[in-house]
Amino acid sequence: MTNTTKIIITDNYPTTITTDFLEFLHYIENNETKLTKTTQQITRKNLVAMYGLMSEPKLKVNEMSNQSDYPLLHLFFHLAMKLELIQKKVKGSVVVAVIQKENMTVFKNLTRSEQYVSLLNCFWLKVDWSEIKGGHYHQEPYNVPFLISYLEEPHIQKELKLNKDRELNNLLYDYGYFLLYFSYFGFWHVELDEEQRKENRYRAKSVICMPLFKQLATALLEGWEQKQQNDDGSLFNMVKLFGFDMMEDEKIEQDLTNHALPQASFFDLLQPLFEEGELTKILQDIKKPIVAGEYLLKVALNNSCWRTIQLSEAHTLLDLHHLIQQAFDFDDDHLYAFYMNGKKFSKDYYNSPRDIEGPYVNNIKIGDLHLYEGQKFLYLFDFGTEWEFFITVVTVTEGKEGTQACIRQRKGESPDQYAW
Repeated sequence: MTNTTKIIITDNYPTTITTDFLEFLHYIENNETKLTKTTQQITRKNLVAMYGLMSEPKLKVNEMSNQSDYPLLHLFFHLAMKLELIQKKVKGSVVVAVIQKENMTVFKNLTRSEQYVSLLNCFWLKVDWSEIKGGHYHQEPYNVPFLISYLEEPHIQKELKLNKDRELNNLLYDYGYFLLYFSYFGFWHVELDEEQRKENRYRAKSVICMPLFKQLATALLEGWEQKQQNDDGSLFNMVKLFGFDMMEDEKIEQDLTNHALPQASFFDLLQPLFEEGELTKILQDIKKPIVAGEYLLKVALNNSCWRTIQLSEAHTLLDLHHLIQQAFDFDDDHLYAFYMNGKKFSKDYYNSPRDIEGPYVNNIKIGDLHLYEGQKFLYLFDFGTEWEFFITVVTVTEGKEGTQACIRQRKGESPDQYAW
């Protein structure tokens, strides 16, 4: 596909996503934005105020709705967290969202095209789509290449009614919130079936694909292939899913190695589509300093069986693994992972050094994680039996020196690791 017209991104064309995203960030910067205790997402009062700042047209949302019922704000929250533009902090007895000032300054100084591509790159490659799918009866899209191929050439700027286009109706059947997410990024205009939405089913009545979709199509397809290499459907995760702990088969290991061939980055694929000088960089991770001090973590199998573990910023997640094994009298004979969002088999993980794919626990110091009091994450041991240890950050005492790694408290008898 050859494009002669370069992409131009402004405040309002071909989408208002950058303008609205900045409004979202400015609200958090200037208002105390509390998060709920259970899901640690934005509270209703803040959601209503934020939503009032967004561009029209907006979906009608009940004021008693939660964050996941606001597709635009739900997307923005996950993008901002993944780009480290906001972070969670304990303030008294509540958790609040606060702006990461250094990253915020960098983002605000980008061109509109660079801001748009920063968001698109994060959405397309970094955000875990299973966490933002929204609505009932929906999964994250799996047929994106088929959809792009179907829409790319013959259907641009034509209204496609799904009750008359059976193939498109089948392709979009389970897209849920992604019908709207693709719209927010300017790929298409979508008309929802309001009768279905009353039952929290997000189905399209019609879509009109925009020229921007055609311009981005090739890069989106190649980016999608890269995304799938690290997806839950990859061979790597299939090995985990079926409970094989050790890569004894050299052929499987070689297949995994061959699968990860070097490719042009998503940014490199997109850069030629913009006018010269409009897209020179995007928001990249800014290395934050290690938070020095003492960390006290509560590691629980359940309410009646838990341990508290003490570490310093210099200890690693591998040290934490060893202490958990010692604290619960386990044999260290299986693979494991730490899932920092608390969801097993998510993409927010650190793996055992014996696993086939990093990032690895021995390379991650506790201080690198920027843990905060009240934060929760998951340690999953043995991908077959799936022992789930829920970890809560009890205290972070910054500046305290000389902390030794040790087990501070115990409650409850250790379980029989091999009781089956």
